[in-house]
Amino acid sequence: MTDAGETQGIRDRLERFGDPRESWRWESGEVDYVAQFGLTAFDVPKLLTIAREWAEPMDWPADKGDMSGYAPVHAWRCLAQLGATEAVDLLGGMMDPLDAEGDDWYMEEFPHAFAWIGPASLGPLRDYLADHTHAVYPRAAVADGLRHLAGRHPETRDDVVKVLSDALSRFEDTDESLNAFIITYLLDLKATEANEMIERAYAADRVDISVNGNWNDVREELGIEGLGLVPEHLASQTWNWLPSDFERVVERLANPPRPSFEAEPSPPLQASRKVGRNDPCPCGSGKKYKKCCGR
Repeated sequence: MTDAGETQGIRDRLERFGDPRESWRWESGEVDYVAQFGLTAFDVPKLLTIAREWAEPMDWPADKGDMSGYAPVHAWRCLAQLGATEAVDLLGGMMDPLDAEGDDWYMEEFPHAFAWIGPASLGPLRDYLADHTHAVYPRAAVADGLRHLAGRHPETRDDVVKVLSDALSRFEDTDESLNAFIITYLLDLKATEANEMIERAYAADRVDISVNGNWNDVREELGIEGLGLVPEHLASQTWNWLPSDFERVVERLANPPRPSFEAEPSPPLQASRKVGRNDPCPCGSGKKYKKCCGR
């Protein structure tokens, strides 16, 4: 049970902190919420109360310069930097409702929050990713969170790879896009030990090739020969771009998405892009996307 007066006190401070889009590098530690607010574990229940308001109906201020409505964003960042394990279940429970509303913020920020919370988030994220009752993009956000967890806490890398590989092993019953996102994070982790499972997913034609390219592309990135499980017509299949796809990706790369409530929310780039890691970068550099804007 939290004291209403104390909760309001910290909410007032969060409301005055400003536009969270101007401090989006919080995930690298450039903004130290714990130090700036003098936070301790005592503040966790109050911050949880404030953070959960993001998934509840809110009346946004008519004044566009009024940033008070963003207090829950600052609250979950505080919880993340405090390493509050209680926030894992809270944020996990918020994702499906937020996804149904087309919210951009959870895809952008929750993966970093999970990573900041640390190794204690591994078990809950594993269970969430394995639960097919959750929507595709929330599960993708969790997989992304696992990738960031391994980056922030290298000692979890092998466990994270196993969790992602186990999730991919259920490729027959998993959305093709989610399979592709999981493969993306395995590639980022240079998880050559997952090569057979990745190849089997491609052999079953259960991977959206618009995300990472075809099996030959992925095999090249992994630096392996493969087991020869993927028929050549699948191994070398190509994604057919539409002009509208190219124009949309160029626009998104030129204007990276920072969530805004002045217009209808748009899907985050990582979940919606149709440029593959091995495609030419739409910025016109002549490099592959993974070596340029996709790094």
